[in-house]
Amino acid sequence: MEIEHGVIVLTPKDTAIPSEVRGCRNVSVRMWGFKHVDAISALPNISKLEVFRWPVDSFDALTPLRHLRTLHVRHFPKVHSLQAFQMLKELQDLELTTLASWYNKKQVVETFRPLSSPRNSASVAWRSSVSALTGRRTGP
Repeated sequence: MEIEHGVIVLTPKDTAIPSEVRGCRNVSVRMWGFKHVDAISALPNISKLEVFRWPVDSFDALTPLRHLRTLHVRHFPKVHSLQAFQMLKELQDLELTTLASWYNKKQVVETFRPLSSPRNSASVAWRSSVSALTGRRTGP
């Protein structure tokens, strides 16, 4: 684990999240190929999470992150359900993108309904393109 400009950076060589950062509040985390995504629940106060290569078949490991406001995930080839996003009540900024090498491949999700469910009486605006799904909460 490294800390760059106040951001915790987890890489493939990391196997766990050190105990000294577990109680931190308003934490930003970057996961670059970090394979132990279940360990992320040890940081329930994450406010921003950036992930390159989500290695498992669901986003369920994110559900304990009740304070997560910003989530950017690049490359999530095994995921077919966005259901876990319903639990992220504070989520305001979501970006899901595929790698350029996946432009001619299909990234299939069961439904986008979890993204459109009401969160804290605000509306959600979504836009999509061939290579990305991005959204930013709008409203009061």
